[in-house]
Amino acid sequence: MALDECGIYVLLVGDSVGTNVLGYKSEQEVTVDDMVHHARAVRRGTQNAFVLVDLPYASYETPGQAVQTALRLRDAGADGVKLEGRFPETVQAIRNLGVPVCNHFGLMPQSQTAASVQGKTFSAAKELVEQCRESEAAGTQMLVLELVPRQLAKIVTDRVGIPTIGIGREWAQRGRFW
Repeated sequence: MALDECGIYVLLVGDSVGTNVLGYKSEQEVTVDDMVHHARAVRRGTQNAFVLVDLPYASYETPGQAVQTALRLRDAGADGVKLEGRFPETVQAIRNLGVPVCNHFGLMPQSQTAASVQGKTFSAAKELVEQCRESEAAGTQMLVLELVPRQLAKIVTDRVGIPTIGIGREWAQRGRFW
């Protein structure tokens, strides 16, 4: 398989497929059916990589709804799911299925329309660290930190025992956070 030959270990089927491929105006327009379709396509392209699929906007408002969405995505070929925000009960419910969970903090495109660096004040930074630790305690196995200053991402990484992935704009990565 082409993707396996590249040596990629994790493939993310992100809800950004809506704005980048499907012509939607925002990630909020992406449906579970959209994610199922794209999860299946990615799964067909790999036998070895871990396929991580976003739970789309409004598909995990309750733990029960999140379980149903996660099951649909798992049946479509997802090895794990990613969700945005602080939902410890939802994380636990999905983990009880045996489905790995990645949590996304910092800028959360499903609910925030303006891209801006997150965690710029002491209280915001402290809250982000607490959210990440709470998410880990609930069973999250990996964190995505979007548009979080490098120093704050290091603090989070040092205070949790799970992998963290930082994503953001080049100017944020260079240290121009304010």
